[in-house]
Amino acid sequence: MKTLYFSLFTVFISLSSVAQTTIQIRLNPSSEDAHASDFYPSTNFGDFPWMGPVTWTIGGEKATSRAFYRFPVTNIPANAEIVSAKLSLFYNPDNNFNSPDGGHSSLSNSNESIIYRVTGPWFERELTWNNQPDVDYSVSVYMPESTDHYQDYTDMDVTELLQASRTAGDQSFNLRLSLIKEQFYAALIFATSDDTVATRRPLLEVTYIVNSTGISDRTATTNLTVSPNPSSGIISVSTDFSGYDRMYIM
Repeated sequence: MKTLYFSLFTVFISLSSVAQTTIQIRLNPSSEDAHASDFYPSTNFGDFPWMGPVTWTIGGEKATSRAFYRFPVTNIPANAEIVSAKLSLFYNPDNNFNSPDGGHSSLSNSNESIIYRVTGPWFERELTWNNQPDVDYSVSVYMPESTDHYQDYTDMDVTELLQASRTAGDQSFNLRLSLIKEQFYAALIFATSDDTVATRRPLLEVTYIVNSTGISDRTATTNLTVSPNPSSGIISVSTDFSGYDRMYIM
């Protein structure tokens, strides 16, 4: 049996901590979002206060629009692990879309839609139907048919899309929103980054964690509890140190 005594010692502490952070990224007039229309295939629509996935008719001819969004995510650390990502899109009541319902519509076709991650380059002031970028069809987020003509679509889970974006090394998070069946008459009408009401602009909320490890040393006196003492070789040591996972006494 051994009796243990402690007076002055150095403690080497292996630090392992996890910090969880939630940030909100709301688009603003200097952000990039735009829609593209096959009825105006070479026209840019980068400054509209509303947009969305739409298939309607203009002068009796079919017209389809798709919406594109870019969220800057460079303030998320490169070594962060994405816990969740939630996208919120808000109805814009100030739109001039000529829907008989006054807003979202599934007049003769469901307005259920789908979100894809954009993989090709695009720019708000250059995007057209003719040059719209490629998307990754392997991962998507389903948007159900609207239940209200003025419905907001909040907290849509786009975690898998953001994780795929980071794995690919994207410097921003790019999305395309389109109808699942691009047949008339169906529409979703959302506010854009150019909406004059800031709280209606597109919003991305991201929660992530950053694992950090390191070694520090402290010199301390007593405040150790050792049991059993005397011991045959296996002991339990407790201290008044807090906030650390492991400790080594030398």
